[in-house]
Amino acid sequence: MNEIFKLVCFDGAQQKKWSQCKDLDSQLQFIRDAIPQKINEATKNYDYEALEKQVQKYEHEIRKHIRMEQQIKLYAESLQQKLEEQEGINECLNNTKQLVNSLKKENQQLIEQVKRLQSENYMLKTKLIDVNDRINSQQTSPNYDKTKNQDSYHIKNSQRYQTIDFVGPKQKLNQRNMDDYSKQYAEVKTQISNTIDSSILKMLQNRRDSLKLNDAYKSSRDSSTIEKNDSNKIKSCINQQRAASQQQKTQHKQMIDPSIQQVKTTTENVKFDLKNQSDNLRAFLNTQSFLCNKKSKTNSRPDNRYNKSHSEHQNANTNQQEIQKSNKIQKEYLQFSQNYQKYLDNQL
Repeated sequence: MNEIFKLVCFDGAQQKKWSQCKDLDSQLQFIRDAIPQKINEATKNYDYEALEKQVQKYEHEIRKHIRMEQQIKLYAESLQQKLEEQEGINECLNNTKQLVNSLKKENQQLIEQVKRLQSENYMLKTKLIDVNDRINSQQTSPNYDKTKNQDSYHIKNSQRYQTIDFVGPKQKLNQRNMDDYSKQYAEVKTQISNTIDSSILKMLQNRRDSLKLNDAYKSSRDSSTIEKNDSNKIKSCINQQRAASQQQKTQHKQMIDPSIQQVKTTTENVKFDLKNQSDNLRAFLNTQSFLCNKKSKTNSRPDNRYNKSHSEHQNANTNQQEIQKSNKIQKEYLQFSQNYQKYLDNQL
């Protein structure tokens, strides 16, 4: 604009007015006012057409300057937006740096934990190896077979006692049914004693006999491998028996679950009847013992001591035998009732 002013105006008064114009609009207005004066002055010396060409050039340059200013403003606004975006990116970068530092610290802590756990794992592995070596050394010892047989014997007995399917009666008991229940109790005992699996014992016995007879075979073959094979066979037998016992338990549960209420009612009735019958039997046995004692006292008086006959001695002996039998029956019945009540309590 200053260059345009220099081209248009040359007077000092016009320069003062130009210095007072600070805005672009006022400067443009001043130039517009000065141009016709300049044209009038120039028409005196120059042609009108040449002056129009100069004016068109000046207008074209002014428009270029205006466009440049607008482009500069737009570029400044775009730069401002870029600066704001860059500031946001810088904030994000700072946050990411902080996160990276925190993750590095956590990573170092985790690496230390991994090293510690690896050391602990190594220690545990060494301990396991030592324990396995000890177990193998104990398995090779001759006392291991005895202890193993005893443990398997106790385990089998406990499993068999738990898996006995002794179903209580559903009707009330009478005095006539006491013999049947005593027989059932004896059968249960025999079942418990006979349920021990003799296959393992037979295997071990045959193995011991073969080792005693065949010393040459024992020297040629490693005893440790033999015992390991035997132990594996025993383990397989025990696992088969455990699987069978578990199947029996599941079947027993499936049979018992739908009839739990019936079993409870029957067990309560059985307990009540057992108590009544035990009381009645005790009273009966007490009366018999009282009568037998009374007879023995009458027979053992001092007046008749020397006048007894052979028949009286026989009667006394028979009375004593009856008393002993009644006492045995009473003891067996009490044991049976106690064991049966324990069994019912365990089943409930």
